[in-house]
Amino acid sequence: MYLFLLLFLPSLLALYFVYTKNSKLILAVLIGIISAALLCAYKGFISYMHRVVPYSFMENFLVYFFQETFIPILVLCGIYFFLSKDEISFKIDSFFPMMGSFYAIYIPFLTLCLSKANTTPFVLFVKPCLYGMMLIQCYVSFLLVLKYKEEKNVLRIITSVLIILISILLPAVAESLYIINNKIGLSFLICLISILLTGLYIIVNRKVFREQ
Repeated sequence: MYLFLLLFLPSLLALYFVYTKNSKLILAVLIGIISAALLCAYKGFISYMHRVVPYSFMENFLVYFFQETFIPILVLCGIYFFLSKDEISFKIDSFFPMMGSFYAIYIPFLTLCLSKANTTPFVLFVKPCLYGMMLIQCYVSFLLVLKYKEEKNVLRIITSVLIILISILLPAVAESLYIINNKIGLSFLICLISILLTGLYIIVNRKVFREQ
């Protein structure tokens, strides 16, 4: 029952390494794993507090967005990008393996440990998919920002940044909607649209991968 939750993001990571064949990115994976382990230990043993889920879209959205998406990405990527002396292209290539390994541990922890083994279809199937698609969309958009910066194409840079913002908002929006209406069909529809758009995004911008 938990196989998809546990294996989806690691499978995406494996595919990423099969494609890139860059063993230097293993360090980014280790950083993600260690960061997730430290955060899970902190939440599990030090700061754990049972949260009563309110019937409010905005309250739930703010909690999910900041605690599960914005702050982890901002802090982890911010520290890594600030301390790392590597080229910007390598830092961007490190984004997916670092955050993918982080969420491969963090999302199952939130589901199995902090939610008293929540077994709803949303957390078992939809949530890992949404986070996987979010990371892919962000990674492709970062590559495009770097490319368009070299081309000095301001409009396309802005478009890519907007896609990043939308992609990091979507998981929290979808989960908050699910809590409010409890309609798994809508959640699966959002997930399916996200998968299709991610696939289309990759196909349309496939040239950017060849340049890496």
